[in-house]
Amino acid sequence: MPITVDWTDRDAVLHRVASLPRPTALAIALRAAERVLPTLSQATHPDTMERWNTLDAVPRVVKRHLQDGSVSKFTLRQARDLSYDVADIADSLAADAVLYVASAAVEADPTRSLVECLRAAVRAVPEQVADIECDCENDTGPIWAGTEPDWWAEARSKLDARKCGMPKVLELPEPTARPLDLDADARGLLADSDWIDDEYNRGCWAAYVGQYVAVASRKLLAHGTDPNRTRADAATASGLAPRRIAVAFIEHPDQL
Repeated sequence: MPITVDWTDRDAVLHRVASLPRPTALAIALRAAERVLPTLSQATHPDTMERWNTLDAVPRVVKRHLQDGSVSKFTLRQARDLSYDVADIADSLAADAVLYVASAAVEADPTRSLVECLRAAVRAVPEQVADIECDCENDTGPIWAGTEPDWWAEARSKLDARKCGMPKVLELPEPTARPLDLDADARGLLADSDWIDDEYNRGCWAAYVGQYVAVASRKLLAHGTDPNRTRADAATASGLAPRRIAVAFIEHPDQL
């Protein structure tokens, strides 16, 4: 059912959108992230442009998940973890928006990540508030409710040109696709993510319900209410690269 949007209290609107039924809220956040993704072309870090190939693949994975549910939990988590890698090096609201929408796709309660995704997206491209309003009524139409901005197409073309010749990542469909060629850090990250899930199922994270935990090599390094700060604290304490640290939100079992 459409909601009445009053943008005089923007943060309240973002929370209301994030509280819509999960598929609707995730679709709206995904479209918001897609609108700001080309702003990554403005990033100055050299690795950011090289990782456009990865970051551009993440929304496609989340979109497939919404469309037919054919994407496995493993691939969704991989998309989220690869997003962390880019967000760690990119001073970009676009990277943050993609990270949060990828996180929302795997969380039992995605409200917090959805709000953060929308907040980053609106900060990056304030004029898209009208498009978000339209998405509340129809999240399957053109990504831009009005005329597509010139800068958007130009920025996408610039980034896509840089992607030519680069290997594909997160190929779909899966899980029948060939295994990804992961480096040691990525394999360790995924192993720790599995361990966090296993420990959760055993009831070992009860003391950290409502918080994020940061783990590496099956060892708890930090915990807190902000995922980025928790990851940074863990990296500082361990001396490991942030991309090597698995971070997960601990849900209350009754909310699953």
